[in-house]
Amino acid sequence: MGEKMQHAPIFFTIGQVRFNPILDMHRHIEALQTEFRKYSFSGFNEEDVSSIQVETSSIPPRIVTNNQKRWRFTNSKKTGEIILSPNSVLYRTTQYETSEEFMARLLHAIRIVHKEVNLDYVEQIGFRTLDAIRPDEEHPLDVLIKPELLGFYSSTDDDIKQSILEGTSQIGSAHFLVRRVVIIHGGLGIPIDLMPISLEIDARFKSINGWHAVLDTDYAAREQFDFDIDSIKGRLQEVKEGASRAFHGAVSKVALELWR
Repeated sequence: MGEKMQHAPIFFTIGQVRFNPILDMHRHIEALQTEFRKYSFSGFNEEDVSSIQVETSSIPPRIVTNNQKRWRFTNSKKTGEIILSPNSVLYRTTQYETSEEFMARLLHAIRIVHKEVNLDYVEQIGFRTLDAIRPDEEHPLDVLIKPELLGFYSSTDDDIKQSILEGTSQIGSAHFLVRRVVIIHGGLGIPIDLMPISLEIDARFKSINGWHAVLDTDYAAREQFDFDIDSIKGRLQEVKEGASRAFHGAVSKVALELWR
C-alpha cells in the first residue's frame, strides 16, 4: 500500500471531511491561518461560493440561492491547498505521491480545525481522483480503457469529437461511487465543477492537446459518527481503497504495466 506508479496518470486528488456546521467559523480564521502557515500553507484567500437549491415544498417549486464563505490556504509551490468551509475541510493536490502522505496532510488539517473549534461529529468522508489517459500509436484508448467505458468513442471513428459516460453506484448502506469518463480531443479535460484550478498542474498533463480520456473517480462514505481521528483515518482508508478498486476496474492490464 502507498507505492506510487512511476508513470501514474493521476493529475488531481481531493480528500474531504465534512463535519457539524460551525456558523461562526469566520471568527476563527485568524487563528487557523496562523496554524496553517506553520504547516507551510502560507497562501490565503477568502471567497464567496454560491449554490442553487430547489425547494419542492412550495408550489410551484422555488429556486433558492445560498452564499457561503470558504477559505483557501495554499503552499508556496501552488501544488497543494487546504480549503475550509463552515462544515468541511478539503485537501487537494496536483502532486500526489502516496496515500500515506496524502492522508497525513488531510488528517493534520482536520486536527488543526478540531483543536480550534472543537468539532462534535463527522458526517461524510470523500476521496476523488482525476486521471488523464493518453494514447500513443502503439496503445490507443481502446487498448488502455475497458471497452464498456469507451462510450461512443472509437479510434477508427473520425466523426466523434467527445464522449461522456457517467455512472453512480451505492455500495452497502453508506458508500457511494460516482465515475465519469470523458474522452475528448483538445486540452486537458478538467471537470466544470473544479474550474478554474488555481493549483499548478504538472507540465506533462498541462501540455496535453489531442485525444485523451479523463477518469473522474469520486468515492464517499456518508455516515455520521462522533469526532475521532482514528475513526476518520479508518474511513478515509476505506474510501481511498474503494476509489482505487474503481480505477483498476476501469483500465486494462496493459495500461497498468505501462504506468508501473
